[in-house]
This record gives sequence, C-alpha cells and structure tokens, in this order.
Amino acid sequence: MAPLSPHNNLPDGASIASCTFLNPRSHVRTRVELKPSEHGRVPGWVYAAVWLDMSAVGLVIPLLASYSRLLGATARFTGVLQASYGLAQLLGANLLGSLSDRVGRKRVLQASMVGGGCGYLLLTLAVSQVRSLPLLLLSRIPIGLLKQSMTASRALVADCTTPSTRMRPMMLLGGAVGAGFVLGPAFGGVLGKKLSLAAPPAIAAVLFACALLVVSLAVPETAPRPLSSDELRKQLRNARRHWDAMLGADMAALPYRYRRCNVPLRSRMPLAAATSLCYAMLHEWRPHGEKLSSAEHDVLKKLWRQLLSVCAAQPDDDPSSSGRLALRSWAAIELAANGDGDVSEKISCASVSWSDFERTMSWLYLRHKESVGMLHEG
Repeated sequence: MAPLSPHNNLPDGASIASCTFLNPRSHVRTRVELKPSEHGRVPGWVYAAVWLDMSAVGLVIPLLASYSRLLGATARFTGVLQASYGLAQLLGANLLGSLSDRVGRKRVLQASMVGGGCGYLLLTLAVSQVRSLPLLLLSRIPIGLLKQSMTASRALVADCTTPSTRMRPMMLLGGAVGAGFVLGPAFGGVLGKKLSLAAPPAIAAVLFACALLVVSLAVPETAPRPLSSDELRKQLRNARRHWDAMLGADMAALPYRYRRCNVPLRSRMPLAAATSLCYAMLHEWRPHGEKLSSAEHDVLKKLWRQLLSVCAAQPDDDPSSSGRLALRSWAAIELAANGDGDVSEKISCASVSWSDFERTMSWLYLRHKESVGMLHEG
C-alpha cells in the first residue's frame, strides 16, 4: 500500500513524484553532518564577545541623525548614510561568511572587531576633531564590510552543535544580541547628553578593543578545515623536532642494524627508526582534542608503516617517486601500500626522507579525520 500523503488534492494524472518540492531529487548530493567541535560545547566567551559588539553598535545607533544635523547634512545625506551601511553589510556577509569556512571563525571574528573599532574611531574624529561629512560617511564602510560578528558566531555555534542541540545556544546568542541592543542605546543617549556627542563612538571603539581581546584569548577555532590545518601544523612541528633530535644523535648510539646500512643521517632516516617515530607520534595525535582509540591506533600504525615502506622502496631519482604520494584517491594509496605486501620485510637497509615522512603523516591525519566524520572528504 502506498504511503498516505497530506497532499491529496492533486490534479488528475499528477503525483507526488512529479512535484520536486515534495519529492527532492535523489541525485542531489548533500554533505554529511560533521562531528561537533569542542566536544559539542559552545565556548561561553563567544556570547560575551557578541554582547560587547552589539552594545558598542547600540551606543551609536540613536545618535546618527544627530551627527548628521551637527555637521549640517541634509535628509538625503542621512538616508545615504544609512543605506551605505546596509549595502556594505550585504557585501560583507557574503564575502566573510564563505571566507570563514577557509580561514576560520576566529579570524573572521577578529577582523569584525578590528573593522568595528576602526570605523568608530573614524566616526569619533568626524564629529569631534575633523567635523567632516565625507569622513562620517567613510566611517560606516569598514563597520558594514568587516563587522560580521553575527555571521561568524552563528557558524561557530553550528560547528559546536548538532541539529538536535543547536536551539539553546542559538537562543543564548540571540539573547546576547538583544541585551546589547537594549543597554547600548540607553547608555548612548545618556552619554551623548551628559558628556558629548563624541563620547559614545569613542566608548564603542574601546568596547570593540575589549571584544577583540576576548576573541583572541578565549575563543578557540572551530571551523573544520582551519582547525584541522592548525592541528596538523602543530603535529608536524612536533614531528620535525623529534626527527631532528634523532638525526642529531651519535651514529654509534644507534643499533647495529642501522649502522651497517651506512645511511646518510643528515638527510635521511633508516626505515625502522622512522617507523618507531611514527608509533611515538600517534600517541600525541589529538584530532578535535580527542585521543585515538586502541583500534584506530593499530590501523593507522599499520598503514603508516606500509606507506613509509613504499617510499623507502623507491629511490629519490626514480621518475615515478615524485608522484607516489600525489595520488588523488585514498584507495589508490592504500592499493600502492598493500600491493607488495609487507615491503619493509624485504628491505634491510632502506631509508626515508623528511618530505616522505611529512607527506605520509599529512595524508593519514586528514584521512583519519574524514573517516570519523570530523572533516568533509576532499
């Protein structure tokens, strides 16, 4: 029996299959939901940063018309002043929103705070020292273009939550925005009347500086690609330090099976020594801050040893060696590693270079994150 549909009043000859909005096309590819960053917990400091941001904006909003009148602007100029900010916001949201996927939420939040602070400093100069309408108009451009804290903070919340746990953090984020817009205009009006019209934008610039400090010191990176790049960069630095320490060791201190190979230790490392370094590095891996399980450790250890064996089996002057790790599919790499079985058993005096070690480690780290749902494939 066909499933019942709430859309029963379809024209004769029509079906749900013919209505694409009721029956999405099966060939449309959707991206799998990734594992949440930060163990599924949204950093609390992001709410403080958003509150400071919105409070700073709220300080100035009720006084923009007063600034225009103070500098002798017409109603048309005031409209252009507001429209320029909206247009800059529209462009900035599209540019920085997609950019945050590549460079990270934290960097976009930092750029937002810097743009907001610079814009309000220009606004302070425009109404106090310079008294210039063009400068007043110019001050709205960096605020509109760069101040995309809501775009980045919503993406940060999405990185740290699943669809079922996302509602409460989004509500808290909206509460921080609302609190900023309630307190900011109230204090802005009082400060403009009691002190001067230049006081609110000056204080707003200070609040943006505080928000920048909060983001830089307390808000971690959560975007999958930049987070993975940062983790891998840190692991490679640690591996390079261990590699240099092992190469700097006295040749006589190495076991006899390494010394009899007469390997030039300044540029390459014996395969067995490189394999032992692999095992040591796996204990330091913390993808998304999580320790590897024993099963994951065993699988990665075996595959890393096989990949290094493939590298060691081909000398650097082999024309095919330059592309042996530039294979585009992970399946191809696995086949290359498994093709000769346990190659390391056939090589008694093989050695690998740092570039081979670095590339195999990068491949394995990123592939592992893809396999456990921490990073999209490709």
